[in-house]
Amino acid sequence: RDWSSDVCSSDLLQFITVSPIDGSIFVADYANNRVRVINSTTRVINTVSIVSGAYRVAVSPITGDLAVTGTNQVYTVSGRWGYVDTPAKVFAGSDAGGGTGDSGPASAAYLNNARDIFYAANGDLYIADNSAQRIKLIFGHGKSKYPNWSVTGIPKFSKFVLKPGTLASASYMLDIQCSPLNRKLCYFTEYNSGSSIAMVWQLNFDVEDTPAVATKTAFWGVYGQRTTVCQQGYPGNPSTIKLHSPQSLAIHPITGDIYLADCAGLYVWNATTKNASYVGGGSASWNGEQPMTSQFYAPISMAFNNDGSRLYMGISGERVGMIDFTTRKFKQVPGTGFTSTAAWPFVSPLTGMVYLAVFNYGIYQYNPATSTLTTLSTAVVWPRDMEQDPVTGDLYVTDSNQQKLYKLSNGTWAVTSVASLSANCQGLTWNA
Repeated sequence: RDWSSDVCSSDLLQFITVSPIDGSIFVADYANNRVRVINSTTRVINTVSIVSGAYRVAVSPITGDLAVTGTNQVYTVSGRWGYVDTPAKVFAGSDAGGGTGDSGPASAAYLNNARDIFYAANGDLYIADNSAQRIKLIFGHGKSKYPNWSVTGIPKFSKFVLKPGTLASASYMLDIQCSPLNRKLCYFTEYNSGSSIAMVWQLNFDVEDTPAVATKTAFWGVYGQRTTVCQQGYPGNPSTIKLHSPQSLAIHPITGDIYLADCAGLYVWNATTKNASYVGGGSASWNGEQPMTSQFYAPISMAFNNDGSRLYMGISGERVGMIDFTTRKFKQVPGTGFTSTAAWPFVSPLTGMVYLAVFNYGIYQYNPATSTLTTLSTAVVWPRDMEQDPVTGDLYVTDSNQQKLYKLSNGTWAVTSVASLSANCQGLTWNA
Protein backbone atom coordinates (compact mmCIF):
# COMPACT_ATOMS: atom_id res chain seq x y z
CA ARG A 1 0.00 0.00 0.00
CA ASP A 2 1.23 3.53 -0.80
CA TRP A 3 0.64 5.37 2.48
CA SER A 4 2.12 8.57 1.03
CA SER A 5 -0.83 9.06 -1.33
CA ASP A 6 -3.24 10.05 1.41
CA VAL A 7 -1.14 11.16 4.37
CA CYS A 8 2.02 12.82 2.97
CA SER A 9 2.95 15.35 0.32
CA SER A 10 4.22 12.63 -1.98
CA ASP A 11 6.08 14.96 -4.36
CA LEU A 12 8.27 16.29 -1.57
CA LEU A 13 9.07 13.20 0.43
CA GLN A 14 12.81 13.09 1.03
CA PHE A 15 14.31 9.92 2.50
CA ILE A 16 13.26 6.94 4.58
CA THR A 17 15.18 4.79 7.04
CA VAL A 18 14.35 1.54 8.81
CA SER A 19 14.96 1.15 12.54
CA PRO A 20 17.56 -1.54 13.30
CA ILE A 21 15.76 -2.12 16.61
CA ASP A 22 12.10 -2.79 15.73
CA GLY A 23 11.83 -2.41 11.94
CA SER A 24 9.76 0.81 12.07
CA ILE A 25 9.95 2.89 8.90
CA PHE A 26 10.73 6.60 9.34
CA VAL A 27 9.89 9.14 6.65
CA ALA A 28 11.33 12.65 6.29
CA ASP A 29 8.21 14.54 5.15
CA TYR A 30 9.91 17.72 3.96
CA ALA A 31 6.84 19.61 2.71
CA ASN A 32 4.91 19.06 5.94
CA ASN A 33 7.92 19.83 8.17
CA ARG A 34 7.67 16.64 10.13
CA VAL A 35 8.99 13.12 10.65
CA ARG A 36 6.52 10.25 10.29
CA VAL A 37 6.72 6.64 11.42
CA ILE A 38 5.07 3.52 9.99
CA ASN A 39 4.67 0.75 12.53
CA SER A 40 6.10 -2.40 10.95
CA THR A 41 3.48 -4.63 12.62
CA THR A 42 0.22 -2.65 12.44
CA ARG A 43 1.12 -0.65 9.27
CA VAL A 44 -0.28 2.46 10.97
CA ILE A 45 1.38 5.81 10.18
CA ASN A 46 1.78 8.60 12.74
CA THR A 47 3.61 11.87 13.12
CA VAL A 48 6.67 11.48 15.30
CA SER A 49 7.66 15.10 15.61
CA ILE A 50 7.50 18.51 13.94
CA VAL A 51 10.88 19.31 12.34
CA SER A 52 11.29 22.29 10.03
CA GLY A 53 12.74 21.19 6.67
CA ALA A 54 13.10 17.53 7.68
CA TYR A 55 15.52 16.03 5.16
CA ARG A 56 17.13 12.85 6.51
CA VAL A 57 16.49 10.56 9.48
CA ALA A 58 18.87 8.19 11.26
CA VAL A 59 18.13 5.78 14.11
CA SER A 60 20.64 5.06 16.87
CA PRO A 61 21.36 1.31 16.89
CA ILE A 62 21.90 1.51 20.65
CA THR A 63 19.08 3.63 22.09
CA GLY A 64 16.61 3.93 19.20
CA ASP A 65 16.71 7.74 19.42
CA LEU A 66 16.30 9.63 16.15
CA ALA A 67 18.57 12.24 14.59
CA VAL A 68 17.01 14.44 11.91
CA THR A 69 18.65 17.02 9.64
CA GLY A 70 16.97 20.34 8.94
CA THR A 71 18.62 23.02 6.80
CA ASN A 72 21.34 24.15 9.21
CA GLN A 73 20.48 22.07 12.24
CA VAL A 74 20.34 18.53 13.56
CA TYR A 75 17.46 17.56 15.86
CA THR A 76 17.15 14.68 18.28
CA VAL A 77 13.93 12.84 19.08
CA SER A 78 13.79 10.42 22.00
CA GLY A 79 12.53 6.93 21.24
CA ARG A 80 11.39 6.14 24.75
CA TRP A 81 7.72 7.13 24.17
CA GLY A 82 7.04 5.13 21.05
CA TYR A 83 7.81 7.81 18.44
CA VAL A 84 4.37 9.47 18.61
CA ASP A 85 4.01 13.24 19.11
CA THR A 86 7.47 13.50 20.67
CA PRO A 87 9.08 16.95 20.77
CA ALA A 88 12.28 17.40 18.74
CA LYS A 89 15.19 19.24 20.30
CA VAL A 90 18.00 21.03 18.48
CA PHE A 91 21.37 19.69 19.56
CA ALA A 92 23.67 20.96 16.79
CA GLY A 93 23.56 23.96 14.48
CA SER A 94 21.68 27.23 14.33
CA ASP A 95 19.17 28.91 12.02
CA ALA A 96 21.93 31.30 10.98
CA GLY A 97 24.19 28.54 9.65
CA GLY A 98 27.99 28.57 9.64
CA GLY A 99 31.06 26.40 10.07
CA THR A 100 32.50 27.18 13.50
CA GLY A 101 32.39 25.17 16.72
CA ASP A 102 34.57 22.17 15.92
CA SER A 103 36.08 20.36 18.93
CA GLY A 104 33.49 21.90 21.26
CA PRO A 105 29.99 21.03 22.49
CA ALA A 106 27.56 20.08 19.74
CA SER A 107 25.09 22.65 21.08
CA ALA A 108 27.59 25.43 20.25
CA ALA A 109 28.53 24.14 16.78
CA TYR A 110 27.24 25.51 13.49
CA LEU A 111 26.27 23.62 10.33
CA ASN A 112 25.86 24.88 6.78
CA ASN A 113 23.20 23.07 4.76
CA ALA A 114 23.38 19.70 6.54
CA ARG A 115 22.23 16.83 4.37
CA ASP A 116 22.95 13.15 4.94
CA ILE A 117 23.26 11.71 8.44
CA PHE A 118 24.46 8.31 9.65
CA TYR A 119 24.89 6.44 12.96
CA ALA A 120 27.95 4.24 13.40
CA ALA A 121 27.55 0.97 15.27
CA ASN A 122 29.09 2.54 18.39
CA GLY A 123 26.55 5.40 18.45
CA ASP A 124 28.78 8.12 16.98
CA LEU A 125 26.88 10.32 14.53
CA TYR A 126 28.24 11.46 11.15
CA ILE A 127 26.78 14.47 9.31
CA ALA A 128 27.45 15.44 5.69
CA ASP A 129 27.66 19.25 5.97
CA ASN A 130 27.10 20.08 2.31
CA SER A 131 27.99 23.74 1.84
CA ALA A 132 30.85 23.52 4.36
CA GLN A 133 32.30 20.61 2.33
CA ARG A 134 32.93 18.63 5.50
CA ILE A 135 31.80 15.50 7.23
CA LYS A 136 31.13 16.30 10.88
CA LEU A 137 31.42 13.74 13.64
CA ILE A 138 29.48 14.01 16.89
CA PHE A 139 31.00 11.74 19.50
CA GLY A 140 28.78 9.89 21.91
CA HIS A 141 25.33 10.81 20.61
CA GLY A 142 23.12 7.74 20.66
CA LYS A 143 25.18 5.98 23.33
CA SER A 144 22.97 6.92 26.29
CA LYS A 145 19.81 8.83 27.15
CA TYR A 146 21.86 11.70 28.56
CA PRO A 147 24.95 11.90 26.31
CA ASN A 148 27.77 14.40 26.59
CA TRP A 149 27.87 15.44 22.95
CA SER A 150 30.96 16.90 21.32
CA VAL A 151 31.60 17.70 17.67
CA THR A 152 34.66 17.72 15.45
CA GLY A 153 35.19 18.38 11.75
CA ILE A 154 36.76 15.65 9.62
CA PRO A 155 38.41 17.38 6.65
CA LYS A 156 39.44 16.10 3.24
CA PHE A 157 36.62 13.58 2.90
CA SER A 158 33.37 15.09 1.64
CA LYS A 159 30.26 13.32 0.41
CA PHE A 160 29.66 16.13 -2.06
CA VAL A 161 32.96 17.74 -3.09
CA LEU A 162 36.48 16.34 -3.30
CA LYS A 163 39.08 19.01 -3.95
CA PRO A 164 42.35 17.73 -5.45
CA GLY A 165 45.60 19.49 -4.74
CA THR A 166 49.21 19.16 -3.63
CA LEU A 167 49.48 17.21 -0.38
CA ALA A 168 53.14 17.97 0.27
CA SER A 169 56.19 19.11 -1.66
CA ALA A 170 59.78 17.86 -1.68
CA SER A 171 62.57 17.27 -4.18
CA TYR A 172 63.42 13.85 -5.60
CA MET A 173 60.66 11.85 -3.94
CA LEU A 174 61.31 8.16 -4.61
CA ASP A 175 58.65 6.12 -2.81
CA ILE A 176 55.45 6.62 -0.83
CA GLN A 177 53.62 4.09 1.35
CA CYS A 178 50.56 4.41 3.58
CA SER A 179 50.20 2.45 6.78
CA PRO A 180 47.81 -0.51 6.47
CA LEU A 181 46.98 -0.03 10.16
CA ASN A 182 46.29 3.71 10.04
CA ARG A 183 45.37 5.07 6.61
CA LYS A 184 45.74 8.63 7.90
CA LEU A 185 49.52 8.14 8.08
CA CYS A 186 51.72 7.91 4.98
CA TYR A 187 55.50 8.01 4.54
CA PHE A 188 57.73 9.01 1.64
CA THR A 189 61.45 9.09 0.91
CA GLU A 190 63.35 12.15 -0.33
CA TYR A 191 66.90 11.91 -1.66
CA ASN A 192 68.91 14.77 -3.18
CA SER A 193 72.67 14.24 -2.87
CA GLY A 194 73.45 17.69 -4.28
CA SER A 195 71.60 19.34 -1.39
CA SER A 196 72.65 16.72 1.20
CA ILE A 197 69.01 15.78 1.71
CA ALA A 198 68.26 12.18 2.70
CA MET A 199 64.96 11.88 4.56
CA VAL A 200 61.86 9.87 5.31
CA TRP A 201 58.85 12.14 5.88
CA GLN A 202 55.54 11.38 7.55
CA LEU A 203 52.26 12.73 6.17
CA ASN A 204 49.47 13.05 8.74
CA PHE A 205 45.96 13.53 7.36
CA ASP A 206 44.31 13.67 10.80
CA VAL A 207 44.29 17.47 10.92
CA GLU A 208 41.58 20.10 10.72
CA ASP A 209 42.57 22.03 7.65
CA THR A 210 41.45 22.79 4.12
CA PRO A 211 40.95 19.80 1.81
CA ALA A 212 43.98 18.20 0.17
CA VAL A 213 46.47 19.39 2.79
CA ALA A 214 48.47 17.12 5.09
CA THR A 215 50.97 17.83 7.84
CA LYS A 216 54.52 16.90 6.75
CA THR A 217 56.84 15.93 9.62
CA ALA A 218 60.44 14.71 9.61
CA PHE A 219 60.31 11.04 10.60
CA TRP A 220 63.66 9.44 9.78
CA GLY A 221 66.89 11.36 9.08
CA VAL A 222 68.37 14.78 9.80
CA TYR A 223 67.41 17.38 7.21
CA GLY A 224 70.37 18.77 5.26
CA GLN A 225 72.82 16.33 6.87
CA ARG A 226 73.38 13.34 4.62
CA THR A 227 75.83 10.75 5.94
CA THR A 228 78.63 9.09 3.97
CA VAL A 229 79.06 6.27 6.49
CA CYS A 230 76.54 3.42 6.48
CA GLN A 231 74.93 1.98 9.64
CA GLN A 232 75.99 4.91 11.78
CA GLY A 233 73.70 5.71 14.72
CA TYR A 234 71.90 2.35 14.84
CA PRO A 235 70.07 1.29 16.87
CA GLY A 236 68.54 4.58 17.88
CA ASN A 237 65.91 7.26 17.48
CA PRO A 238 65.24 7.64 13.72
CA SER A 239 65.00 11.43 14.02
CA THR A 240 68.66 11.59 15.04
CA ILE A 241 70.05 9.09 12.51
CA LYS A 242 71.52 10.52 9.30
CA LEU A 243 70.57 8.68 6.12
CA HIS A 244 72.64 8.11 2.99
CA SER A 245 70.38 7.38 -0.01
CA PRO A 246 66.88 6.31 1.09
CA GLN A 247 65.07 4.44 -1.67
CA SER A 248 61.99 2.34 -1.02
CA LEU A 249 59.71 1.69 1.95
CA ALA A 250 57.63 -1.27 3.07
CA ILE A 251 55.24 -1.31 6.05
CA HIS A 252 54.52 -4.60 7.81
CA PRO A 253 50.76 -5.32 7.48
CA ILE A 254 50.45 -6.75 11.01
CA THR A 255 52.94 -4.93 13.24
CA GLY A 256 53.19 -1.58 11.43
CA ASP A 257 57.01 -1.76 11.49
CA ILE A 258 58.55 0.34 8.70
CA TYR A 259 61.35 -1.11 6.57
CA LEU A 260 63.68 1.25 4.70
CA ALA A 261 66.15 0.47 1.92
CA ASP A 262 69.13 2.79 2.44
CA CYS A 263 72.91 2.78 2.08
CA ALA A 264 73.12 -0.65 0.37
CA GLY A 265 71.14 -2.31 3.15
CA LEU A 266 67.85 -2.74 4.95
CA TYR A 267 66.77 -0.98 8.14
CA VAL A 268 63.64 -1.22 10.27
CA TRP A 269 61.72 1.14 12.56
CA ASN A 270 60.01 -0.81 15.31
CA ALA A 271 56.47 0.45 15.93
CA THR A 272 56.60 -0.71 19.57
CA THR A 273 60.00 0.54 20.73
CA LYS A 274 60.02 3.54 18.32
CA ASN A 275 63.70 2.83 17.56
CA ALA A 276 65.37 2.05 14.24
CA SER A 277 67.91 -0.73 13.71
CA TYR A 278 69.98 -2.37 11.00
CA VAL A 279 68.57 -5.56 9.44
CA GLY A 280 71.19 -6.57 6.90
CA GLY A 281 72.94 -6.00 3.58
CA GLY A 282 76.21 -6.85 1.87
CA SER A 283 76.84 -8.65 -1.40
CA ALA A 284 74.29 -11.27 -2.32
CA SER A 285 75.76 -14.74 -2.95
CA TRP A 286 72.52 -16.21 -4.39
CA ASN A 287 73.63 -19.65 -3.21
CA GLY A 288 70.41 -21.03 -1.78
CA GLU A 289 69.06 -19.76 1.52
CA GLN A 290 71.40 -17.44 3.42
CA PRO A 291 71.15 -15.61 6.76
CA MET A 292 68.88 -12.60 6.34
CA THR A 293 71.43 -10.34 8.03
CA SER A 294 74.08 -10.12 5.31
CA GLN A 295 73.10 -11.48 1.93
CA PHE A 296 71.41 -8.77 -0.10
CA TYR A 297 72.62 -5.55 -1.61
CA ALA A 298 70.85 -2.26 -2.34
CA PRO A 299 67.15 -3.20 -2.52
CA ILE A 300 65.44 -0.53 -4.64
CA SER A 301 61.86 -1.78 -4.26
CA MET A 302 60.02 -3.85 -1.66
CA ALA A 303 56.62 -5.42 -0.98
CA PHE A 304 55.28 -7.56 1.87
CA ASN A 305 53.03 -10.52 1.27
CA ASN A 306 49.57 -10.27 2.82
CA ASP A 307 50.39 -11.88 6.18
CA GLY A 308 53.78 -10.17 6.57
CA SER A 309 55.79 -13.41 6.62
CA ARG A 310 57.76 -12.57 3.45
CA LEU A 311 59.36 -9.43 2.11
CA TYR A 312 60.05 -9.35 -1.64
CA MET A 313 62.84 -7.07 -2.85
CA GLY A 314 64.08 -5.91 -6.23
CA ILE A 315 67.87 -5.97 -5.87
CA SER A 316 69.69 -3.27 -7.83
CA GLY A 317 71.30 -4.57 -11.02
CA GLU A 318 70.65 -8.22 -10.20
CA ARG A 319 67.42 -10.10 -9.52
CA VAL A 320 64.49 -10.48 -7.12
CA GLY A 321 65.14 -11.63 -3.56
CA MET A 322 62.92 -12.64 -0.67
CA ILE A 323 63.28 -12.57 3.11
CA ASP A 324 61.36 -15.31 4.90
CA PHE A 325 60.74 -14.02 8.42
CA THR A 326 59.66 -17.48 9.59
CA THR A 327 63.06 -19.04 8.88
CA ARG A 328 64.90 -15.69 8.97
CA LYS A 329 66.57 -16.58 5.68
CA PHE A 330 67.16 -14.70 2.42
CA LYS A 331 67.07 -16.29 -1.02
CA GLN A 332 66.49 -15.53 -4.68
CA VAL A 333 62.96 -15.83 -6.03
CA PRO A 334 63.28 -18.84 -8.39
CA GLY A 335 63.69 -17.99 -12.06
CA THR A 336 64.39 -14.31 -11.56
CA GLY A 337 67.84 -14.15 -13.14
CA PHE A 338 67.29 -10.68 -14.56
CA THR A 339 70.76 -9.18 -14.93
CA SER A 340 71.68 -5.52 -15.31
CA THR A 341 68.16 -4.35 -14.61
CA ALA A 342 65.70 -3.59 -11.83
CA ALA A 343 62.43 -5.16 -10.70
CA TRP A 344 59.44 -3.85 -8.76
CA PRO A 345 57.39 -6.50 -6.89
CA PHE A 346 53.67 -6.19 -6.23
CA VAL A 347 51.68 -8.66 -4.08
CA SER A 348 48.05 -9.20 -5.01
CA PRO A 349 45.72 -8.49 -2.05
CA LEU A 350 43.17 -10.78 -3.75
CA THR A 351 45.20 -13.93 -4.41
CA GLY A 352 48.63 -13.46 -2.80
CA MET A 353 50.31 -13.89 -6.19
CA VAL A 354 53.50 -11.86 -6.66
CA TYR A 355 53.69 -9.76 -9.81
CA LEU A 356 57.03 -8.43 -11.00
CA ALA A 357 57.53 -5.36 -13.19
CA VAL A 358 61.00 -6.00 -14.60
CA PHE A 359 62.71 -3.13 -16.37
CA ASN A 360 63.49 -3.95 -20.02
CA TYR A 361 61.98 -7.44 -19.63
CA GLY A 362 58.21 -7.29 -18.98
CA ILE A 363 55.57 -8.44 -16.50
CA TYR A 364 55.90 -11.73 -14.62
CA GLN A 365 53.84 -13.70 -12.10
CA TYR A 366 55.43 -15.67 -9.26
CA ASN A 367 53.31 -18.29 -7.50
CA PRO A 368 54.59 -18.68 -3.90
CA ALA A 369 52.72 -21.97 -3.45
CA THR A 370 54.44 -23.70 -6.38
CA SER A 371 57.60 -21.52 -6.61
CA THR A 372 57.00 -21.06 -10.33
CA LEU A 373 57.54 -17.98 -12.49
CA THR A 374 55.31 -17.23 -15.48
CA THR A 375 55.73 -14.60 -18.18
CA LEU A 376 52.54 -12.56 -18.53
CA SER A 377 53.65 -9.97 -21.08
CA THR A 378 56.74 -8.61 -22.79
CA ALA A 379 54.76 -5.87 -24.52
CA VAL A 380 55.28 -3.50 -21.60
CA VAL A 381 58.93 -2.67 -22.16
CA TRP A 382 59.92 -0.46 -19.24
CA PRO A 383 57.36 -1.24 -16.53
CA ARG A 384 57.61 0.54 -13.23
CA ASP A 385 54.79 0.62 -10.70
CA MET A 386 51.81 -1.74 -10.66
CA GLU A 387 48.36 -1.91 -9.07
CA GLN A 388 45.40 -4.30 -9.22
CA ASP A 389 41.71 -3.56 -9.64
CA PRO A 390 40.20 -4.85 -6.35
CA VAL A 391 37.01 -5.96 -8.17
CA THR A 392 38.09 -7.37 -11.54
CA GLY A 393 41.66 -8.40 -10.71
CA ASP A 394 42.99 -6.54 -13.77
CA LEU A 395 46.56 -5.24 -13.44
CA TYR A 396 47.54 -1.65 -14.24
CA VAL A 397 51.17 -0.79 -14.91
CA THR A 398 53.09 2.33 -15.93
CA ASP A 399 55.65 2.26 -18.76
CA SER A 400 58.11 5.15 -18.45
CA ASN A 401 59.64 4.55 -21.88
CA GLN A 402 56.45 4.38 -23.94
CA GLN A 403 54.80 6.86 -21.57
CA LYS A 404 51.66 4.79 -21.24
CA LEU A 405 49.39 3.34 -18.59
CA TYR A 406 48.57 -0.24 -19.54
CA LYS A 407 45.91 -2.68 -18.37
CA LEU A 408 46.53 -6.43 -18.28
CA SER A 409 43.14 -8.17 -18.26
CA ASN A 410 42.85 -10.76 -15.50
CA GLY A 411 43.19 -14.32 -16.79
CA THR A 412 44.03 -13.61 -20.42
CA TRP A 413 46.60 -10.92 -19.54
CA ALA A 414 45.87 -9.18 -22.82
CA VAL A 415 47.52 -5.73 -22.84
CA THR A 416 45.50 -2.58 -23.52
CA SER A 417 46.72 1.02 -23.55
CA VAL A 418 44.58 2.98 -21.09
CA ALA A 419 46.16 6.45 -21.05
CA SER A 420 49.14 8.49 -22.18
CA LEU A 421 51.53 9.73 -19.49
CA SER A 422 54.40 12.13 -19.21
CA ALA A 423 57.90 10.68 -19.08
CA ASN A 424 58.10 11.17 -15.31
CA CYS A 425 54.79 9.52 -14.41
CA GLN A 426 55.86 6.24 -12.85
CA GLY A 427 54.04 5.54 -9.59
CA LEU A 428 50.35 4.86 -9.01
CA THR A 429 48.01 3.58 -6.33
CA TRP A 430 44.41 2.37 -6.26
CA ASN A 431 41.57 4.13 -4.46
CA ALA A 432 40.30 1.61 -1.93
